[in-house]
Amino acid sequence: MIDLTRVNRAFEYAQDVISGEEVAGKYIVMAAERFVRDLERSQEPDEDFPWVFDLERAAKYVQFIETVCVHSRGSWAGKPFILSPWQVFFVGQLFGWVDHEDPEKRRFTTAHLFVARKSGKSQLAAAISLAMAVLDEDGAPQFVCAATKRDQAREVFDEISRCVKKSAPLKKRFRITRAEIEGPRMGTIKPLSSDANSLDGLNLNLAVVDEFH
Repeated sequence: MIDLTRVNRAFEYAQDVISGEEVAGKYIVMAAERFVRDLERSQEPDEDFPWVFDLERAAKYVQFIETVCVHSRGSWAGKPFILSPWQVFFVGQLFGWVDHEDPEKRRFTTAHLFVARKSGKSQLAAAISLAMAVLDEDGAPQFVCAATKRDQAREVFDEISRCVKKSAPLKKRFRITRAEIEGPRMGTIKPLSSDANSLDGLNLNLAVVDEFH
């Protein structure tokens, strides 16, 4: 059963940002205003705005992260990864906005996340990767954790590995090697850098690009 309670926090967060109760920068305020404005537009989708916010679909991904993914380091290691309000807002929009005629077609296919150090960026990217690997239904999906250098590319890859090792449900679904992580439906998650021998032949479901700036 999908619990809609947590994803409703995305609505509350947007309202708090707009009202000023939640301190946020200019672009976050603009994102919150767009979210609220687009919710109104989605009441009567048309050719100019075919998108609707599927609350249950968004909640499915939020719920997966919070019930299956865990913290991998420090004193919180092994404990459930409960998303902060801004993280619910981010994840909810990625997976909640879909075409009203074709719910498998997502509105957002690219997202940029810029946060201060030690804000859980790699952990959130890892959780999103795992959620898509399990919940999306594509056959043989390909996921990469990319960066300019291989060591940097392994940051999120290693975070995914640690999360899998510490989560009993995930350990049943994934197999970890040094080179890749094998997932459901013959899916793979690999670290990839621009100094790799070949970047050809990729048909990606998701690319997590670390240190994009």
